[in-house]
Amino acid sequence: MHNSDSNGTDSASASNNDNSAPGTLQQSQTQQSIDEVNEVRNIRLPPFWKANPNLWFAQVDAQFATFRLRSDQLKYFHVISVLDIDTLQHVSDLIANPPENNKYESLKTTLIDRCSDSQERQIKKLLSEIELNDKKPSQLLREMRVLAKNFVSDTILQTLWLQRLPTNIQVVLSASAGLDLTKMSEIADKVIEVTSNSPAFIAEVSSKPKQNLCGCEGQISQLSQQVSEMSEKLDNLLRNRSRSRLRSSSRGTALTDNKEYCFYHNQFGNKAKKCNTPCSFNQPKN
Repeated sequence: MHNSDSNGTDSASASNNDNSAPGTLQQSQTQQSIDEVNEVRNIRLPPFWKANPNLWFAQVDAQFATFRLRSDQLKYFHVISVLDIDTLQHVSDLIANPPENNKYESLKTTLIDRCSDSQERQIKKLLSEIELNDKKPSQLLREMRVLAKNFVSDTILQTLWLQRLPTNIQVVLSASAGLDLTKMSEIADKVIEVTSNSPAFIAEVSSKPKQNLCGCEGQISQLSQQVSEMSEKLDNLLRNRSRSRLRSSSRGTALTDNKEYCFYHNQFGNKAKKCNTPCSFNQPKN
């Protein structure tokens, strides 16, 4: 009798555990969803970086991993919420008709494919657009490697990188042939640090404005002299024209207006070389 009662009790306990299992699983799933919602509130994604979508998604995935966000749908909606209008237009077809599964991965792949530069565009940047400017040589090398990817050899990349460095750094690195390109970039960083802080470099930079000023002063002096000479020539030309006009005016004015004289004697008087009859200019006066 005792064994029978014990078996009945065990059966009832097992039955209760079976009935409570679905409820426990549902509560666990609900709690997991609540935790994910709370976690997603703490995520602050940066603005979409069109210049490098791959790097942007690497940062996004890092945040999702940090906050333990695993929901495909929540990832998908979170990325859409930070895209600007121009970027949304690139994936408008996907947003209008999203897939049933793998929404986030589909959005990620589409954005990278459509917003990344083509291979031709990347090569053009590598060959003619990217410059050192205020970057470190190692930073320039990293950017060039991103553009080069796998379609430019290290030998060509090294040549292109060296061409963009100052001459003094190229001279130093010429003695480092055979070193790894990364090591060469580290040496170039140190050379720039030493060179930019040296007194000779500062003196050279300080003297350049003075040299440029001296050159400008010489040019200004030459221009002033040319302007002075041109002004003098212009004054002489104006004076000559004024005299010519005075002579022309005097020639055009008749000396007399005697009706008994011909045109030539009225115009030129005694200097007339011609005479038309009738003319009484040369006749003796009574």
